[in-house]
Amino acid sequence: MKNKKSFFSEQLKKIMSEQDITQQQLAKKLGVVQQMISFWTTGNHSPNIKSIEKVAKALNVPANYFIEKTKSEQNTINGLDEKDIKILQLEKENFRLEKEIVKLQKENLELKIKLAKNK
Repeated sequence: MKNKKSFFSEQLKKIMSEQDITQQQLAKKLGVVQQMISFWTTGNHSPNIKSIEKVAKALNVPANYFIEKTKSEQNTINGLDEKDIKILQLEKENFRLEKEIVKLQKENLELKIKLAKNK
């Protein structure tokens, strides 16, 4: 798992790229020097929670966008526990298999029709 510092910097670079915003533009929005944004994007410095909140507000994303969650935490946030996830995975696999059965039944029927026409 990546440390919070590098996770923040990766997320910051990603959202800045998506929004086509430069370090200078973000620095101006936040009222900080461009060098601070550079430190954050390179992972040389890690912002405090107050700064994370300001960055999130300036970029119009929730603050937790910049805070790494474990898979278990993310699933809990999404309202799923490990049992729910396993059930969903099994249902997905069941659906895939049922789809395959229907496909094979269709092919079988087409072959029977073709065979009946050739008689």
